[in-house]
Amino acid sequence: MKKLISFLLIFTLLLGAAPAAFAESGVAEIIIAAESEDGSVVYVSVGFSTNVSRLFDSLPDEISPLTGRELVYKKVKYFSVMAAQFATAPDADKIRPEYNVKIDPAAAKNFFETSPVPIIFSGFEIGVSLKFSHDTVDRLFSPENPARVSYDLYALAVNRNKCKRHDRPTWDLTSALYVFQPDLWDLSEPVDISVAESGLVSFKNSPEAKHRYLIIPEGGKD
Repeated sequence: MKKLISFLLIFTLLLGAAPAAFAESGVAEIIIAAESEDGSVVYVSVGFSTNVSRLFDSLPDEISPLTGRELVYKKVKYFSVMAAQFATAPDADKIRPEYNVKIDPAAAKNFFETSPVPIIFSGFEIGVSLKFSHDTVDRLFSPENPARVSYDLYALAVNRNKCKRHDRPTWDLTSALYVFQPDLWDLSEPVDISVAESGLVSFKNSPEAKHRYLIIPEGGKD
């Protein structure tokens, strides 16, 4: 249960539900407050890398006698991160700077290139290939349900008022899903990661590297 609490609290913080005052030290506080065992925390990072980068650079203080990197090395088993792009896909036929990286490339560089523990990446190509269908929304919710109404309005906005049907890519969700059902995925060979000023992420296979990225297995889209 403590592991689940740690996961949920950190995931909530990264979704922006925590106060702004937690921006620099909140993650450290949550890791300790959750009384996590050493090496037991799985840290799901969706969105920009700013908070993780700040955690890495944090110094010992009243919250922890360890630096941020030391705390991560001690408590975190691995990061599961939605960021970058590692392959092409029907809706991602060219590798580009991915949004979560290009908004704060310096933070992403600090995070991806210096992490003391492994990172499992869910690239742009994963979420765009696995979509949550609007038909599923219709099936699960009645027409007057607020979730259904909100999704219909969102779809209408995405389609510039031309249509209210939209199958939503599952970018962030895949990073959370990997933590609970890793058997659904294949993993790449270990890769070294580098981040350019533009936010473009490049990678190369290296037996000594710690990081990997998700691959949808054959037939996995079903």
